[in-house]
Amino acid sequence: PEGSTIDTIGKSITIRGASALTGAPLTIIDGEDTHRILQVIGGGSVLVENILFLNGSDDSGGPSAGSYSLVGGGGVLCRDSDLTMIGCHFDDCESTNGAGSGHVFMTDDSQVRVVRFEDCEFRAGYSEYESAGLQIDQRRGDSGDEIVPADITVVGCLFEQNLTDDFGGGMLCRRSTAIVRSCI
Repeated sequence: PEGSTIDTIGKSITIRGASALTGAPLTIIDGEDTHRILQVIGGGSVLVENILFLNGSDDSGGPSAGSYSLVGGGGVLCRDSDLTMIGCHFDDCESTNGAGSGHVFMTDDSQVRVVRFEDCEFRAGYSEYESAGLQIDQRRGDSGDEIVPADITVVGCLFEQNLTDDFGGGMLCRRSTAIVRSCI
């Protein structure tokens, strides 16, 4: 329903929007600064193409409000799932609850995952804590210090005017390895 987070509920799905001849997405999903736009949690493989994620806001209330696994990612939160995003744009998404990433927060503490961002744009994101654009944080073990191997690729992406009060304005890759090519 309108005004709520799209949740894939651990299923493998494709979300495909229309694009202009210039390649810009014509399909807009607006979080209206009240809620996260997309949540990909609990398995499955999700492909998202040509969507503009606008005004997403992490509405979890922060780690003290419940499960830490649902914190972060005003535009998209992905946990324990495979995610491919092609030609997607993220504008004015935020996380102000003490967790990471205004636009996209990826975390996985259980197994190897495939993550790919291709020809995406991350603009004007804000995060109170850690990356405002794209944050990938793979962790496992009681201490959270063990690196989980993953196939992470970021190609042809633009990071512009993303702001954080902490560190990692455009992109933060922690306890992870990633291939990053042709990004600005």
